[in-house]
Amino acid sequence: MTRPESQKARKARERLECIERLRQDFARPEISRDRDGLPIVFTVLRHVSRSGMMRHLSLFVVFNGEPIEITHRAASALDWRVTDRGHLKVAGCGMDMGFHTVYSLARTVLERTEGADHGYGLAHRWL
Repeated sequence: MTRPESQKARKARERLECIERLRQDFARPEISRDRDGLPIVFTVLRHVSRSGMMRHLSLFVVFNGEPIEITHRAASALDWRVTDRGHLKVAGCGMDMGFHTVYSLARTVLERTEGADHGYGLAHRWL
């Protein structure tokens, strides 16, 4: 008889699956790239809290000329929260939070090698 998977173990498994799917998606040649050949992740600012300490963002990639939303997969990979409207919650201020999100996503998703900083492995653009 097998034991049911704990909620913590299920969440960790789902996170690893999202990371692997995003890694495969960013490697596909159909994803739009910048002039240096880096996959471009587009961010859309949906909401700023009154205090200015929280932003809600949506993330997209362009696949074969069509925008594809990756907000939920990115949230799962980063282990960040999503609003009830499906936007990624990003806490903080004083910097470009869209860039911070894409940088964090790149560091989480892209393969790591000794001494390399893969935070710059994805290009960021605002929509």
